[in-house]
Amino acid sequence: MRDPEAIYRTPLAAAGGLAVTGSGKQQARRAVTDRKLPSFAVVLVERGQGWLDTAASGRLSLTGPILFWLFPNRAHSYGPDEGGWDERWALFEGSFTRDFVRLRLMTERQPVVALHHVDEMARLFGTLHADLLDDTNLGQASAALMLHRIVISAAKQVSVAADHRRDRPDMAEIVETLRQRAMQPLDLTAFAAEHGMSPATLRRRFTLKTGLPPKAFQLRARIDHAKQLLATTDEKIETIAAMVGLDDPFYFSRVFHEREGCSPREFRASTPGVESPAAVAVSRFHEVVYDDGALETIFHGVGKIFAAQVRYRVEGFAVRCVSVRLRSLAEAGPGGENDVQRIECRSRAVETVHHPCSGSIGSRRASGLCLRRGSCRRSSAFCFGQ
Repeated sequence: MRDPEAIYRTPLAAAGGLAVTGSGKQQARRAVTDRKLPSFAVVLVERGQGWLDTAASGRLSLTGPILFWLFPNRAHSYGPDEGGWDERWALFEGSFTRDFVRLRLMTERQPVVALHHVDEMARLFGTLHADLLDDTNLGQASAALMLHRIVISAAKQVSVAADHRRDRPDMAEIVETLRQRAMQPLDLTAFAAEHGMSPATLRRRFTLKTGLPPKAFQLRARIDHAKQLLATTDEKIETIAAMVGLDDPFYFSRVFHEREGCSPREFRASTPGVESPAAVAVSRFHEVVYDDGALETIFHGVGKIFAAQVRYRVEGFAVRCVSVRLRSLAEAGPGGENDVQRIECRSRAVETVHHPCSGSIGSRRASGLCLRRGSCRRSSAFCFGQ
C-alpha cells in the first residue's frame, strides 16, 4: 500500500512541549495565496525554483534546496515556477516554539534557510513522516523529536553559512574556547580582540549563538562544574568555590542558591554521586579474605571489575578503615593487573561503626564486605560506612 501524501494528527493532550500535527510530500505545481495557518509550518523544497511572500520578509526568490518557516496566523503566499518543485512539509505547535523564536532558531524576517546538507534534512523529514504514520503515542513522540532535530539542523546551517559569508571567526569555536577557559578570569575586551572583533560585537554574536552573553555563559559553566565537584568529590565548599574561579565562598554560595534554588551543601546532600572514595558503587562481592590486618576482595563495580585491598584496624567490636587500594581487572593489560588509584580513607567518608553483622572478626574468610555508605549487609563479616 502506498503511503498517503498528507497526514493530519490531533496532538496528545499531554504533548504541550512540541507536537507535530501534520506532514506531507508532493510535487507542487500551484501556488498558495493569502493563507493563514493556525500553527507553525516548515516547508522543504528539495529541488526547483519559486517564491515566498510574507508581510515580515517581503517577496523572496527561492531556489532549492531550501527550507522556509511559516508562522501561525500570519498571511503568506508561496509557490513554484512553471516547472514545479519537490516539496515536503510539516505542521507543528506547542510551548517549545516560543523558545525556538526567542533563541532566533527561526525568524519571521529571515524565514528562508539555504541548505548545504539537503540529504540529511530530507532524511529527517522522511523519518518524521513515517513516525506520524505510526499512529501511536510513541510515533507522535518520535515525530516531535524529528521536528526538533529539523529546527536545530537548520539553525546550524544558518550559523555556518553566515560565518563563511562574512569571512569571520566561527562562533562555535569561540564558544568552545570560552567554555575551556571558564574557570579563569575573563577580560572581555582582550577576549574580543583575540578574535578580531569589538566587545559589543562579540557580546551580540555570542548571545545570538548561545542565548547568553559571555559573562553569564561563563558563570553558568562555573556553576555546572561546581555541581559536578559537589556530587563527585568530598572537597570543602570553599575549596570548590576557588576551583571554579569564585574565591569568595559566600558569593559562591549566594550565586549557587540563586541559580539552583538550594545551597551547595543541600545540593551535595540531595544529589546521587560518588559517595566517598571508599564507597565505591558495588553490586556484588566475592572472596573476602582476612589476613594480617587486611581484607582483600574482588567485586563488581559499575561496568567494571575491581580488586580492592582494604586495610583497617580493630577497635573493640568496631572496625576503622585505614586505606583502600583499587585495581581494575577489566582494564588490566597483557602484563596483568593495572593499578588505578590509591585512596586514603577520610574520617568524613568512612567512620568507625558498630559491628552488627554476623561472623567472627578473627575468622579467616567471610561471606562479604560492605563499603556503601548508609547500608550494611547482614551477611557481611565486616561493615564500613556511616
